Amino acid sequence: MPTTRSKDGADPFPETRRLSLLFTALFYGLLGLLGFLWLLFFQDAHPAEYFHLRSIPLHGILGLLLGGVVVLFSRISVSRFSWAKSMEDEFRTLLRDQPVWTIPLLALFSAVGEELFFRGALQEVVGVWWQAAIFGLVH
Repeated sequence: MPTTRSKDGADPFPETRRLSLLFTALFYGLLGLLGFLWLLFFQDAHPAEYFHLRSIPLHGILGLLLGGVVVLFSRISVSRFSWAKSMEDEFRTLLRDQPVWTIPLLALFSAVGEELFFRGALQEVVGVWWQAAIFGLVH
């Protein structure tokens, strides 16, 4: 996908970018659905028990703090390393002119989908170490 616009300033591939985001959301949604169904039909625990709802405020605060640290280090990396600047340019190409809710929605889908699939289903089947190795290889 080119990182420049055409001479008239128009985006040469707006539909391609929209489809990439749609397929990403669908992929993580299906991954989460597979994990949810695995928990529902093949595990002793009910999926609602998996989320430990009482710990949401604490985990939410910790998640926001960790997210802030990641953003800070990302900004520092972009200013110092060419690989980080290149990655930022690619994300900017993919996400420009998208509605503001696109990034949080994709983050939510990927977090929930990966959590349900890798920790909810796969970890119970192959164990924590193999699950971690597969997760690392996928990323």
